[in-house]
Amino acid sequence: MTDCEVWEIKYDDFQEVFRSIPGFAEWGRLWFTYQLFTLKQRSLDMITISATSRYLKLSKEKPKIL
Repeated sequence: MTDCEVWEIKYDDFQEVFRSIPGFAEWGRLWFTYQLFTLKQRSLDMITISATSRYLKLSKEKPKIL
């Protein structure tokens, strides 16, 4: 654990930002699309790739985690 600073924004305020800043809305759509793709890929990997292969993939793609 490390010290950190957390910010909070109310849902209605967040929706107002999306409505009022066109670039932010586009960024949100792109971010959501990326997250959805990543989740789908991870789910597929969990059922199609062995644990050993997933570990090797993790060590190759994100070595700092290990």
